Amino acid sequence: RPYRFALKGSEVVKTTQGEFEALRLERVDDPNKSLRLWFAPARGHSIIKVENVSKGEVKLRMELQ
Repeated sequence: RPYRFALKGSEVVKTTQGEFEALRLERVDDPNKSLRLWFAPARGHSIIKVENVSKGEVKLRMELQ
């Protein structure tokens, strides 16, 4: 199933590996569910943080350790 994402800007993400300037992408095709992804250009655009949001509540959060 295809999803639609939008670039929502950049922000600093703090992890146990340090602070990274990251690009935030967010799923925008379902108003009740959202998937947020943070990519760090300094780490080869690898994902450093993920959040799964349902009905306004974060259900899952994963961060670079």
